[in-house]
Order: sequence, then C-alpha cells, then structure tokens
Amino acid sequence: MLWLERWRWHHAGRLYGERLGPYLAASYGGEPPYTVEQVNIAIAKLGLNPRHAALGYAAFISDAAYAGLKKVQPGLLDRQVAQVIYERYRPWSPAASDTFEDPRGFSGISRNRF
Repeated sequence: MLWLERWRWHHAGRLYGERLGPYLAASYGGEPPYTVEQVNIAIAKLGLNPRHAALGYAAFISDAAYAGLKKVQPGLLDRQVAQVIYERYRPWSPAASDTFEDPRGFSGISRNRF
C-alpha cells in the first residue's frame, strides 16, 4: 500500500501545484510567506484535500510557522519532502527565473533534432 500513498501525495502535489499558488497570489497579492489561515482558506475554497495541506504549508508559510505546526501536528510531513513534491508540480515560467532553463530539468527543448 506504500505505492498508493505515494501516488496520492504526488497526485495532490499536482493539484496543489497547479491551483494553490495562483489563487494565493490573486487573493492576497504579494509573495510568500502567507499565513496558515490564508493557506487553509485557499485549500478549502479550491476544494483541495486538507490531508495534504503540508504541501501548501511547505511552499507558502515561513519556516518558523511550519516548525510551530510540526510541534502541534507531529505527523505532519517533513518540510523538505513536502517542498520537493510541491516544486515538482508547480507551474514554472522563464519570467520568474534568471535563466530560461526549468530548474526541475524540463527545458521543453528536445536535444534530438530528428
């Protein structure tokens, strides 16, 4: 059943990555960090599974706030693991980067011509 749980986290990562960041930016403006309450409201309004809220927390709240949540909820996914899953699926644009290469390794340019 380990593979099923892993699949669920990656599926949630895709949904969180596609929806949460743009919603938070549109609703609250600016850039992270956001508050835990703002992330929770966004998760509820978007209909995302709150069981995977660690993905949103890892990406959008401060380190100190995440550490505080981890003390209250010891079963919360480690921040680094949640960040890796979120980063894998979040939208990427060259405008947000110093280079035109996707830091995740997806350049969109094929090395093979034919």
